[in-house]
Amino acid sequence: MPIDARLPRGPEYENTVLPHPYAFNLFSHNSKIDPSNGYNEEEIKVMRETHKIYGDSTIRVSATCVRVPVLRAHSHRHQFECERPITPGSA
Repeated sequence: MPIDARLPRGPEYENTVLPHPYAFNLFSHNSKIDPSNGYNEEEIKVMRETHKIYGDSTIRVSATCVRVPVLRAHSHRHQFECERPITPGSA
C-alpha cells in the first residue's frame, strides 16, 4: 500500500478561483517579473537592500521569493556562501 494511502484525507475541494490547488503549493511572489533578467520585484528589492545594507554593490546576490500558502505562519529562509570558511560570530 502506498504511504499516502494510509494518511487521513481531508475533504475534497473544487478549484473555483485558480485552475490548481492553492494551499501548500509554491507560487512566484505576486509582483511583476522583469523580462530582462527573470527576477520579480521582491527579488530585486532583496538584492538592492543587501547592497545598501553592506554598502557594497559588488556582492553577488541571487534571490528567490515565493509565496507558500500555509495556515498560520510567515517565514524567511536565508542562505549564503562565502569565499572562505567563517565562524557564525563573524558572519
